[in-house]
Amino acid sequence: MSVLPIAFNDSLISESAGDSQFNQEIWLLHGYASNERDLHALSIYFDKRNTIRSLRATFPLSTGGFAWYGLEFDFNGLKETNLPQAQESLLLISDALDWHKSKYPNSPKPILLGFSQGGILCNAISFSFPEKVSAIVSIASYYPLEWPFLEHNQEKIPHFVAVGTEDAVVPVSKSMPTFEKAQSDFDIDLEIRAYKMPHTISQECFSDIMKFIDKSSI
Repeated sequence: MSVLPIAFNDSLISESAGDSQFNQEIWLLHGYASNERDLHALSIYFDKRNTIRSLRATFPLSTGGFAWYGLEFDFNGLKETNLPQAQESLLLISDALDWHKSKYPNSPKPILLGFSQGGILCNAISFSFPEKVSAIVSIASYYPLEWPFLEHNQEKIPHFVAVGTEDAVVPVSKSMPTFEKAQSDFDIDLEIRAYKMPHTISQECFSDIMKFIDKSSI
């Protein structure tokens, strides 16, 4: 599996200062209608021994930016997820994780950090493919238990969840019940933190994320 996986197309990478055969990789998954440059701005704050890969989402949008899966809105503002696209993106990330294991058999499994739609996809990875990652960070997201193609893997991994009490895009009133259901119905181990922030990453939130990643890195 020497050929780069499709999920790495147009991604950005910040190489580590150490030996790439043994270092911790952190993969960043941006939100809807954004691109790989968005979260890559955070790469300067991570430990220089980490390799940072900021991935571009799978599907270009006619309005600009990219999405991991399409969303359709009706006149009432209700949205519908393009499930085939969500499944395709999920499997592309899974394939990329398999590539990493084959390419760097002596290095730790990647840590995935996703924001908004990228965070939702990270939650799906933690449900179906937890054995392929070291840890998950999901910000301003929800747990997509309604996706019919998800298959639960019971392996437990560190999983940090950040929700914003002032988030109007993914309201805590809608996101929190999905995390509670994931915990109660599937015994998924989530470290959930609430922050007084809108649909963004506050300084306090990012500080806690950095501590979590340092703790989860091998």
